[in-house]
Amino acid sequence: MEIREKDFCKFIDVLNQLSERLQEEKEQISIGVKLLDDVTNLEDQVALSNCAEKLYELLDDDTGFAVLQEEEQDNQKIIAFDCVIDILAIASKYVYEKSGQKYLPEPIELVSNETMDHLKESLKKLQISYDF
Repeated sequence: MEIREKDFCKFIDVLNQLSERLQEEKEQISIGVKLLDDVTNLEDQVALSNCAEKLYELLDDDTGFAVLQEEEQDNQKIIAFDCVIDILAIASKYVYEKSGQKYLPEPIELVSNETMDHLKESLKKLQISYDF
């Protein structure tokens, strides 16, 4: 899977659109947006690794998006959560790799081209345009 830093701007745009659909999680999504925005300015391996960890925590923490998605009943919101989770997982893998970290959390290690395909399919269902 080839991700470039310029894709992060596109990811940020999509996350901002998703935050309008997931109003209650808008603050958490904005944390993800800030982290993605920071990636382009980080050069230090430790700072990159910390950023990757924070992105992963947004997914897998006790109050992370994966848990919130499991609790959701509305199908459109579940699809929106899918998109947020996919974007943060893809970004986390990219940042972990950029930091030089060899061992990734298992869910992040599983991120592949299929994750990107799933993201695109979910965005189509929500009628959100993308260019990545």
